[in-house]
Amino acid sequence: MSTFVEFIRAVHWRQLIVVAAAGWLLPSHAAPQAEPQAGAQLEQSQIAEPVANSDATPEHAPALNTGVCAPDGVAVDGFDLVSYYVADNPLAGDEAIYVEHLGLTYRFATTNNRAAFVADPDKYLPSYRGWCSTNLSMGRLACPDYTNYKLEDGKLLFFERVGFTNGLDIWNSDPLLHRRQANQNFALLSGQ
Repeated sequence: MSTFVEFIRAVHWRQLIVVAAAGWLLPSHAAPQAEPQAGAQLEQSQIAEPVANSDATPEHAPALNTGVCAPDGVAVDGFDLVSYYVADNPLAGDEAIYVEHLGLTYRFATTNNRAAFVADPDKYLPSYRGWCSTNLSMGRLACPDYTNYKLEDGKLLFFERVGFTNGLDIWNSDPLLHRRQANQNFALLSGQ
């Protein structure tokens, strides 16, 4: 177990916020504690805080605040969310064609795409509030590469790509398992 935690810390030190190991969450800065009994509720002290030198701030760690991945307030790195559904590749949004939604600015390549988003934002908003889906399935929060994505069951999923590791490839190795784990972790972290 400690080898697993040390590996995760070494590989994802900069972005590590939460580690899930054996079905429970560890504070990223602490040594492993005794495993909780089956059915036990996690206490706030078991939910990780950002490690030193992390890009995230403590107020963002417990919540799944998408603002962490949009420090300038522009969501999905300025890409047009609707274009993920209607174009072959995501299109860069135009600074003049935008809408404010849930505290973030969403840019669009066309006014038609903006109108489609305004009519039904939930249809286009990414799963897991835009966090990397694979990392979330493993109990971690990481900002994704917005050009590394998948439409699955009509929902947009984003994935991190670091060095030779591609979150999309990991997700595709067992999408049902990763979806189930990501849903469980998202519900736990978002309080849903």
